[in-house]
Amino acid sequence: MTWIPMERREALKTIAQAHYCVDVFHALITAPDDSDLDNCDGKNIMLLAANIMAEFLDTSPSPHAGGITSDEVRRRFVWDRPVPDGVDSSDVDALRLPFMHVRCAGHLESGQPLGMYGIGTNFVNFTDDNAEERLRRVAVHESFHMFHAEVYSYVYPELEDEEWTGALALCAKEANCRWYTHGGNVGCYDYEGNSCPNGDWAPECIDIMNDSPETPIPGLCFQQCGCSVPTCNNREMLAEVWNKYHEFTQDDFTSPTGHAIEMINKTRLVEEMSKTENCRLLLNFMEVGNTILPLDITGDYLINDDLCKVNSPLKFRIGKGKFRKCKWASKKKRCNRKGVKDTCPLTCGSDGPCVDSSLKFEINGVKGPKTCSRVKRRKILCKKRGVKRTCPVACKESGNGQ
Repeated sequence: MTWIPMERREALKTIAQAHYCVDVFHALITAPDDSDLDNCDGKNIMLLAANIMAEFLDTSPSPHAGGITSDEVRRRFVWDRPVPDGVDSSDVDALRLPFMHVRCAGHLESGQPLGMYGIGTNFVNFTDDNAEERLRRVAVHESFHMFHAEVYSYVYPELEDEEWTGALALCAKEANCRWYTHGGNVGCYDYEGNSCPNGDWAPECIDIMNDSPETPIPGLCFQQCGCSVPTCNNREMLAEVWNKYHEFTQDDFTSPTGHAIEMINKTRLVEEMSKTENCRLLLNFMEVGNTILPLDITGDYLINDDLCKVNSPLKFRIGKGKFRKCKWASKKKRCNRKGVKDTCPLTCGSDGPCVDSSLKFEINGVKGPKTCSRVKRRKILCKKRGVKRTCPVACKESGNGQ
């Protein structure tokens, strides 16, 4: 970390106990020198988080009115920024810049201290077959929080997250007890004043609420406990809604971080958001897509857009066998089986020409297995998560290879 000014380096070591560091466009991902880090595969999670943060930072200039360019976004995270005269390593407020901290414990979502947000792995069961996808989902979710808090909420009035104003906050009130209620909240009411049972995660909040004189407010939950304030509730809601609308990850809304959204597919989400005024505004904001917010997050960041040297993130099938992922191909010379090397070139060390997978694969939200020849005939499939990585030639010929 020698490129970081000494005062910032000392603050990172002292306050965040940062020992390991990954530089992403001079934004930071850190981790502690913790013997437990190996137990949660922390170093690999740092690399996964670096790929995801690179996709957030490597954006095109925004055509949105009042939008900012990718360079302006990056400058908000650059840790080699000069330190003002007279500031030392103990001046946390003066040195504050957002960064992502990986640890085996829980998340850090407030940006405090020193601007620290955190990816925690305590929600992930590492013996689960879906652990890899869940880790990716957590990394996307927590990175989204950081960018929302540090960039999006300032650039787009629709996404303001400090008060109960703006399309996002008012939509959250319309959604409460209807189709989104954070599982850590208690004393929740819909916008017509009807209460709903909630708070299984936070029984301690029930005792606090019972001793409080706070009057219930339609569309809100008890404001003195849980994740009920706008900077928590509305950030969580946007991360979940944006993820589901753009299908970044394959989990449904009952995510490893547990946020209680009842519907599990994009169709139902659009249907529910279309019912109320402010949720329609937020839905329109997502549909237009002319913002610096991400439209495709894969975790496979591509330098020079080289689609031919990354694994397909989709499950594939050889013949009539089970659907597998590329992690399966890393064992017992499985790369030698027909079609595997073309589907998993990174795992299999392929240095051959760029080709499409010859295997059948599953696309999230699309019925039945598909092939790259089918993708070539139905170009819209290239917009689905993982398809460009699986069919780089077909998608490039269709004009979607990006």
